[in-house]
Amino acid sequence: MHKAFNQLTKKVTNLSSKLRYSIAQSIINKVARQVRNKHAIPSYSSSTSFLIIMDAETAGQQALLENFYKQLVAEGKSIYKAIYFNKPKDLPINKMENTLFLSRKDYNMLGIPKSKALKYLLNQKYDFLINLNMNNLLPLKSIATYSKSICRVGYNRDNRAHAHYDLSLGMQFQDYSLALFLKDIDTYLHKID
Repeated sequence: MHKAFNQLTKKVTNLSSKLRYSIAQSIINKVARQVRNKHAIPSYSSSTSFLIIMDAETAGQQALLENFYKQLVAEGKSIYKAIYFNKPKDLPINKMENTLFLSRKDYNMLGIPKSKALKYLLNQKYDFLINLNMNNLLPLKSIATYSKSICRVGYNRDNRAHAHYDLSLGMQFQDYSLALFLKDIDTYLHKID
């Protein structure tokens, strides 16, 4: 009897987490449809500030990212980063310059930003926000949706990407990698002038 109760509790917990995710997804999609950017996309050559958001797995591909950062800095761009860790215990102890480490604790149970640091980040006006996550993580889509950035760039994961991003890039095929995504970002941003 006790084993059956534990299995039932597990199923209910699993269903409630799926329901919570579904509700959060609906809320963020609704906000994304309502909060449309009314600014013209800034010229890449005159832009100065970039907010780059990613998950911890993407941040682990340091060689690719360092080349991308170096190119932006060489062109006179200021880079600010936000890195999302799925588990709060995985957050790095050491702080990095111009980098905010985020976890589930920075969001309410529906995926809406709640921490002061994250709200401050979202209220800054960056020329470009670039979401490097290619796995459609809800917390990062939430940042893209609520950000006051002038132009939001992200991976074209599904047919609703245009609601969260002003510029959706990428191909939906098996061999499309972060390296190709970074190359596409560089190519298309340089065409904005």
